[in-house]
Amino acid sequence: MDLHINSTNHRTIKESFFKIAKQILNQYILVVNKKEYRVVTIEFYYYNEDVHKDTHSHAYKRKRAKEMHVHSSKWYLHYLNTQDSTRFKRKGIDYTFGDGTNYGGILIKEVRELYGDKLLHTQSIFIDELVKELNPAEVDKCNSIIFQKMIEEDNRLNFEARQDLEEKNILTWTRKGLSKKENEFSKKAYAFKLEDF
Repeated sequence: MDLHINSTNHRTIKESFFKIAKQILNQYILVVNKKEYRVVTIEFYYYNEDVHKDTHSHAYKRKRAKEMHVHSSKWYLHYLNTQDSTRFKRKGIDYTFGDGTNYGGILIKEVRELYGDKLLHTQSIFIDELVKELNPAEVDKCNSIIFQKMIEEDNRLNFEARQDLEEKNILTWTRKGLSKKENEFSKKAYAFKLEDF
């Protein structure tokens, strides 16, 4: 998967987001153990000190996110509590696209089972499903650190290229659930969703 960002200006950055979104939404599936999902909705978060200071990015606010989002093709889990994976409502998982200097994360917002009708319509519900799929024996003890380790060391969450996916139109709009501090990035159309899915 090509995760390169042309960071010349806001227009080229948005074009790069769309190019990546087309790949993720129409050419790849997510595989969790052996269970397959089609990604339906994603949101982009990118921080570049020179041309794109998106303060809604986790990498701008959190040290652990910064350490992960500077790399490419890594999974970054946020907001999973030590005692109870259902406690935090804003948990989620990002696929990173940093370049060693700038920070990028793609929030997986919504997925659908590839062979079935089950739609996991928020990132929190998707995380609950991931925890159950990856570690059903210890679901109540799973926290961010344990979960991150399972994903990285055991390699049980991956994107897989697929040629047989039906190509769908992609809709764009503003990201949901941002902090109340509005800035120029609050209204950017950095969310991408498959149409009629």
